Amino acid sequence: MEKVELFYQINSDCTKYALRNKAIFYIAKYCALRASEVGLITLNDYNPFTGTIHCHRLKGSKDNTLRIVDPYILTIINQYYYSSLRETLAIKANAKNEYLFVSQKGKPISRKMLDVIMKRYCKKTTIPSDKRHFHVLKHTRAMELIKYGEFKLNDIQWWLGHKNISNTMIYLEFTADAMNHLFEALSKYENNKECENYAH
Repeated sequence: MEKVELFYQINSDCTKYALRNKAIFYIAKYCALRASEVGLITLNDYNPFTGTIHCHRLKGSKDNTLRIVDPYILTIINQYYYSSLRETLAIKANAKNEYLFVSQKGKPISRKMLDVIMKRYCKKTTIPSDKRHFHVLKHTRAMELIKYGEFKLNDIQWWLGHKNISNTMIYLEFTADAMNHLFEALSKYENNKECENYAH
């Protein structure tokens, strides 16, 4: 519900930087990026033909390249990418090292600015004040992947860019469904093992 409220506000934005902000929030959530990692993405990190984006992970995490398979998100990022590329090429001939998400002054967008934007969007929502920070997007993505139940923990670890699987397992503590699934699987395993013992 909170995610729906937030993205409703983002999609309703009609300001000058609406497309940039929309691309940022959708990409950050999809790729499970920290605010400080968003500002590291360059134009060269995104390939509009393959839909792949290279993520520069911080805090001891591992860089990874993710492919965007959501058509809606692809449309948003491509619209922003080409508009950003045109603006950059109008200033410089070589745009390979230009950052994708920049501030009004042309500098890489900062963590502080992203938190300001996040709080502005949250003003018209019922999202609790303690959740009105950008890092919630990474948590939301992690929870989605775990709750889906079709991914192995190693797959989620890779997606989130975690070097240690212990960091990924933290999210299991917040997911009752995932814990129940684990206990059910363990119960089946123990029962099968017991049946095998009786069979001998």
